[in-house]
Amino acid sequence: MNPLRIFLMATLILIVFGSNNVEAEGSDPTFVGSYDTDGDAYDVTILGNYAYVADVENGLVIINIEDLANPTFVGSYDTDDRAHCVAISGNYAYVADGSNGLVILNIEDPTNITFVGNYNTTFSSPYRRASDVEVSGNYAYVTNNYDGLIIVNIEDPANPTLVGSYDMNTSNDVTISRNYAYIAEDNGLVIVNIEDPANPTFVGSYDTDDSVYEVAILGNYAYVAESENGLVIVNIEDPTDPTFVGSWNTQGYAMSVTILGNYAYVADQRYGLIIVNIKEPANPTFVGSYNTKGWAHGVTISGNYAYVADWDNGLVILEIPSPIYQGNGVESSLPSVSLISSIAAVAVIALRRRY
Repeated sequence: MNPLRIFLMATLILIVFGSNNVEAEGSDPTFVGSYDTDGDAYDVTILGNYAYVADVENGLVIINIEDLANPTFVGSYDTDDRAHCVAISGNYAYVADGSNGLVILNIEDPTNITFVGNYNTTFSSPYRRASDVEVSGNYAYVTNNYDGLIIVNIEDPANPTLVGSYDMNTSNDVTISRNYAYIAEDNGLVIVNIEDPANPTFVGSYDTDDSVYEVAILGNYAYVAESENGLVIVNIEDPTDPTFVGSWNTQGYAMSVTILGNYAYVADQRYGLIIVNIKEPANPTFVGSYNTKGWAHGVTISGNYAYVADWDNGLVILEIPSPIYQGNGVESSLPSVSLISSIAAVAVIALRRRY
């Protein structure tokens, strides 16, 4: 056979089959840097060169992450209660502040954070606490542990107003996708139609065996952080009838989950960060982990770095290994060096046999 033809055939085979079988399993994240906040880091959001940390009793803390190995303090605002979650939109930070409800802060100057407005979602009850907030358009969606979902109009940040609510026994977290709110509660996952924010309505639910602390949505799947049962994947293609797809039981207590590409990043409390391959949702597999010094409560991915809210250990920054980072869908479209080397080796063997 013509050597050139052999070379071309080998190239095609290796590109089609070889590149698809490169496994990232066994790749652990590596430590880059950390910043020990004064409170207990529960949640983190990344925007530009800043990390915004919900630091529980210490309120909102802003950290400069331009130098990842040496993150530095920028500013903070001590909210009146316990900051559990922070969402950023424009020049404002929206904080779920426990019994103080929703707190809105101006972060245009991160060194001088100022109060803008507040809506007491707890209705002055000491047993009701704002646990999570997500912002979409002119609305803030707040989970209020014993009240369910509270929808607040934030068009005028200085004067937020109640729009609607959906009553539930418990609610820990909310994720908004299109016209639906996906709510994590003690009994599982609840899906609510929010097309009319003034009148949210029940759509469907999925009962879990343990408490759900966070839910992430990608395509037709909901990825659920189900405390002692780890990561649970639910098919939500028909939101009226969510169904079980697969699961992977982490070693600890799954508190938070972030999805990027083919991977789920789980904050697993005392076991730190766990990475799971979800390319086949019915058969998720372990990839790697990093056991942080604190208790991992929240995780956010930006670029090839994971930012972990690590409770009494503050903010921890980890680098995601290249095979995993590339598997998130940001790899070059060109063949890798190792792939090119393999192709060349095949071609050389063919030429030697020919001549």
